[in-house]
Amino acid sequence: MSEYLTIEKNEGLSRGRKTGIYDVCSSRSGDVLGTIQWFGRWRQYTFWPVHGTTYNPECLRYIADTCARLSREHREAKAVA
Repeated sequence: MSEYLTIEKNEGLSRGRKTGIYDVCSSRSGDVLGTIQWFGRWRQYTFWPVHGTTYNPECLRYIADTCARLSREHREAKAVA
């Protein structure tokens, strides 16, 4: 959990895809600051920031931890299937 960011699955953009797309939003304004999406060549979730946005170390850690968790969950779900 972050004081500054919320990360929520974008159900509309995720529909029909094998992997989800997650909006990274400002907790204060609700503005979308970027998305977390699967990057196939790297076989992991990555952060796609909106141009002109900036992040402090706490926010970057939260985003990185979320990418790692989503990647791990994706691999685990694939191994079970």
